[in-house]
Amino acid sequence: SPDTELPRRARATIAAMPDCALLNSVGIFPPSTKVATAFQVVTDGSLLTQKVFVYATADDASRAMDVIDDALFATCWFNLFDRVAPLVSPDKLMISEAWSVPHVYGPLEPFEIAPHGDRQVIIGQHMTVSRVTGSVDRYFVNAFVQVGRTITWINPRFVVPNNTTTSDPAERSVGINEAIAAATSAVQNASGS
Repeated sequence: SPDTELPRRARATIAAMPDCALLNSVGIFPPSTKVATAFQVVTDGSLLTQKVFVYATADDASRAMDVIDDALFATCWFNLFDRVAPLVSPDKLMISEAWSVPHVYGPLEPFEIAPHGDRQVIIGQHMTVSRVTGSVDRYFVNAFVQVGRTITWINPRFVVPNNTTTSDPAERSVGINEAIAAATSAVQNASGS
């Protein structure tokens, strides 16, 4: 299962890229004594995930956000994501890279992500998914939002405008700003913030 395999796959990422050990030292990669985590994965093939990191103090969470806001983070995070994703979708090979989230969604439709929580870092992810029937591209918006001593991560899917006519749930976008707001609100409600 993903929760028992995650520490092993995180160690494999650190072995392949030793600089990624920094993520373990601030509790972003497991195993760690710095943070408690809870996560959920939507199992409809969309790869939508939410994870909450709970730190001892807001300063500890802020230090983790400093690491998330660094250029090294995306490389390490995507490498681990690609190692873990086959646990959810075993028939697929995934390769991720950084992607710039656009400011325009459609021909004249602005696309904006409002600020959430105390601090927010947005990282675009382009994933090439290889499967028996061929390769497809997926785009995700990784949102890391600090609320006090917690960080919530959610990765709603961004659908490129010309790919919106499908009924396959794995092909559809969720309301990105709404998903980030809901994840942030859940953490705020749970912590009483």
